[in-house]
Amino acid sequence: MKTDREINVMLSRLQIIQGLVKKHLKDRYAGSRLGMLWAVFNPLLIMCVISFVFTKILKTEVKNFPLLVLSGILPWFFFFNSASEVVAAARNNKVLLGEFILSPEMLPVSIVLSNLIKFLAGLIPLLPIFIIFNAQIIRNLFLLPILLCLYLFFALGIAFILNVIALYIKDLPHVLDIGFMFLFWITPVFYTLDTVPAGYRWVIMLNPLASYVNIFRLLLYQGSCPGIEEWIFAAALSIFSLICGFLLFKTKESDILKYR
Repeated sequence: MKTDREINVMLSRLQIIQGLVKKHLKDRYAGSRLGMLWAVFNPLLIMCVISFVFTKILKTEVKNFPLLVLSGILPWFFFFNSASEVVAAARNNKVLLGEFILSPEMLPVSIVLSNLIKFLAGLIPLLPIFIIFNAQIIRNLFLLPILLCLYLFFALGIAFILNVIALYIKDLPHVLDIGFMFLFWITPVFYTLDTVPAGYRWVIMLNPLASYVNIFRLLLYQGSCPGIEEWIFAAALSIFSLICGFLLFKTKESDILKYR
């Protein structure tokens, strides 16, 4: 049973994380008139560009292709922004760690949570559009919070790992620029797994993001329920990522604190 002191410490940490999340969101949209509306406009604009290229130039005949892209681009942005911001903050956290009495892990946690809020701010207003074009998705929407939790745990584990690596590799942001570009193309954002030739499908499946994006697409675009194997794989991947990331982070905590 937790003592009053432990409860107070836990509540204090939650308040600090809440404050950091607000700070990240405020800094993100500082000076912007549209503010959080960019969480909706950014994926919509990219969806329009990709849809134009594939429907007007490459002449794809996929039904409701813009929605197919949107169901993949939203979760992609959540992961991409979380990872990028964690790496950028890893070597520039001296001010925050000095201003607040906090554990080092609070910084990547707050960054990922702030991006989750942006993700939801983009997803929720667009959800009615998915329903209008395919009312069947309503049947399985109750599974969406479960998927969001699994995806959050996965992203958080990767954030811990990247935070540590960024301390030792100064060129990591440049490496990730190339890596994310490659990762984007092997993530089924604007295509489905069944359209990939069988001989190359293993390349896509080596990408852990492919599993989550595929489940998002099944729920939001196709309106079908993912199989139990897909859920088990996604859950195992999330737990593995979170445990490995957190253990690595705690192992290197002394090095992280040197950057106070």
